[in-house]
Amino acid sequence: MMASRASGRRFMKMLAVRWTLYICLTIALFGPGIVTLLDLPDDPTVIILDVVMCIIAFAFAMEMVGLLLTDDMYRFSFFFWMDLLGTLSMAFEISFLLGQYLNSNTVVLRTARTAKLGARIGRLIKLVKCVSMFYRSAAKTNRVEAKVLASKLVVLLSTRVSVIVIVMVMVVPLSAYPLYPTEDMSISLWPQQLEESYLRQQRDGLTGALQESIDHMVQFYSAVNYSPYLVQGFGSDQVLANKPSRTRNSLTVMLESCKVQRQEGCSVAVVFDFTGPNQMDALVEVCTILFIILLMAVTSFDLQNVVDRKLVKPLEGMLQHVRENAAHIFDRFAKQTEGTEGAELDDELQEQQGGSSEIELIQAILEKLARLASLAESSVKAYTSAELDAMNAENKAVLIDMLNVQVLQSGGQSRLGGKRTTKVDVQATWTQNWNLDVLESTLEEIHGYVHYIFFLSQFGLAAQYTAEDSFLLFAQTVEANYKDVPYHCFQHAVDVCFTVFRLQQITQAGKWTSELEQYTLLVAALSHDLGHFGRTNQFLVETKHELALRYNDKSPLENMHCAALFHLCQDPEKDVFAQASKEEQKEARKVCIATILHTDNVHHFDMVKDVSAVYEMESETCDIQAGHPEAFLPAYTDNVLTGKNKLMWLQLFLHFADVSNPLKPFHICRAWAWRVLDEFFQQGDEERKLGVPVGMLNDREKVNRPGSQHGFINFLVAPFVAASVRVFPTLHPLHTQMVKNVEEWRNLWIKDAKPSDEDIAKKDADVSRLKALDAELTTRNKAQGAVKMTPRVS
Repeated sequence: MMASRASGRRFMKMLAVRWTLYICLTIALFGPGIVTLLDLPDDPTVIILDVVMCIIAFAFAMEMVGLLLTDDMYRFSFFFWMDLLGTLSMAFEISFLLGQYLNSNTVVLRTARTAKLGARIGRLIKLVKCVSMFYRSAAKTNRVEAKVLASKLVVLLSTRVSVIVIVMVMVVPLSAYPLYPTEDMSISLWPQQLEESYLRQQRDGLTGALQESIDHMVQFYSAVNYSPYLVQGFGSDQVLANKPSRTRNSLTVMLESCKVQRQEGCSVAVVFDFTGPNQMDALVEVCTILFIILLMAVTSFDLQNVVDRKLVKPLEGMLQHVRENAAHIFDRFAKQTEGTEGAELDDELQEQQGGSSEIELIQAILEKLARLASLAESSVKAYTSAELDAMNAENKAVLIDMLNVQVLQSGGQSRLGGKRTTKVDVQATWTQNWNLDVLESTLEEIHGYVHYIFFLSQFGLAAQYTAEDSFLLFAQTVEANYKDVPYHCFQHAVDVCFTVFRLQQITQAGKWTSELEQYTLLVAALSHDLGHFGRTNQFLVETKHELALRYNDKSPLENMHCAALFHLCQDPEKDVFAQASKEEQKEARKVCIATILHTDNVHHFDMVKDVSAVYEMESETCDIQAGHPEAFLPAYTDNVLTGKNKLMWLQLFLHFADVSNPLKPFHICRAWAWRVLDEFFQQGDEERKLGVPVGMLNDREKVNRPGSQHGFINFLVAPFVAASVRVFPTLHPLHTQMVKNVEEWRNLWIKDAKPSDEDIAKKDADVSRLKALDAELTTRNKAQGAVKMTPRVS
């Protein structure tokens, strides 16, 4: 949406568009007057003028629509109403609309002329916007205090505005002086005079009385520039002069009541030729407009000089100061090498703001800094009791039990046998999509998945770091140490390992991570829940479990998984890093510990914050990259993927894979969700036996299964996935599948819980919000697809 608005603003500011509107405005202001001055005949002038004015009216209307769609400040502003008035005033220039009243009787004529002149103010006001094209850019200088600046501007601008008002009041009324007398009652009295003469001629037999009155009327108007040219209603029409070449120059004055009875009714009228007054009117109108334009131009140049001297120059100094300080602050956030980011920030902001004003640029900088500051200070939201009471049971359970928000007050598992793992077809389709269902796979197939990922795939680098037999023994031991629990079992480990593998594929990790990092992350994924026995960290802390005591309540399970992994690697026959150098082994250990410990959900919101901060820092780069999945923008690789961010992306991949069930096809998503809940329910049964409070998500008698999944995705998964997709655009299809799954859970929840309309409306609001976000991400990809970029040469 933002990209389309920016494109619209650029279109409205194009030189061709602006000059087209200037030309239309010029024709709208001077066209009718020039036609009248030239006394062009009605046929075909009226038709041509009507067509031109209709086109101009349409152009004015389209300009208003464009400004309404691209400029929020334009709506219902002074210029909006003036543009509306000016556009509507075009109806007076079109003969088959309000233009027809300009040939009516004197009362309607005067009313129409007044309305036309009043409405034309809107078109004249449009000139104010046109004058901006003559503004000159100002040089930079030092800052001044805002109050002093304001007081100086008030004095300078008020004096100039006063001069403009005085000149307008003195000069503009003079434009009415040479026009015909608007209160001239003779044009309405002469039909009465002729009727009385005609009555005397008929009643008293005064032959020639009517003709004498007609001659007298012609003589009466000989001294002015308008005169009668046709008399009707006294037998045959009497033509006194040639008919005007323009119909609009004819003014018909009807007699209100006849004194002589006629068979055809009272149709007495005198038709006047107003060519002279209308030409004078047009000339005065053109001269008035030219005077106003000249006055506006001179005043605008004067005001621009004042603004340049007292406002623009100081503000540009302030802007430069803001930019320099913003660059330093961005450096602190990005932790980049000193001396390079200021120029990058400057280029980034110039590209972002394009032709925007300095005020908009300062506002954009401050908004970006505010978002970064908010992210830097953010932490897990603390919910009050009142806020939690307002939530439904499923959402409350997710917040308290799964996200650790504090409030005061299946059958046996298969083992890897002693045989060599079965190799799978290297062209297997399961490596190219998200349809791999580990729960529905046989033991032989699962072993094949592991062997393919570690030895045959594009990330199959195990042979560089260990012997195949050693890895086989390691994998057998890992499988044996996964417990017989519904969810945190060996199938879950393989599923997470496959997901990490797919994430590496999709994000082309081979281009920006080392081979050691690629291999180590897969090992961490296979071992990340090693020894998990189906209870949460919170349960271990509450029951004072040995692991909680050993690790001081700090991620006891994750610490145990790391320790178990490297305890295995102490056996030379099971060491998956045996062939690595000592430095590589240190690096591998660092990556394994960092990524596995980060799978604890207590770090979840911090990760969302950190990923969002990276996007805020490099939003333009990420947005451009979104339209070019086939190649990497150099700035994207250098500023986003590599450097000190890289370890965070490795942590993200493992955590992303660990919570990725809601991103898979719904039949896979549902199968894993049931297993998660079964494991929670087993913990709830034990909590009940131990006499400790049963977690809200662990009570099998109270939890609504589909409802709990909706809350899990809404609170935990959706913000994390959205932040990840903004940085890694190629993950967008996973976000789309997640939205589909949320809607499926919503439908299952309605069937299962039969909720109230109010509760359904809340769920629908969540679904609609996620759909809108997905549509925004889709639009980002399409909008940036046409942006040119330089691919990185590998």
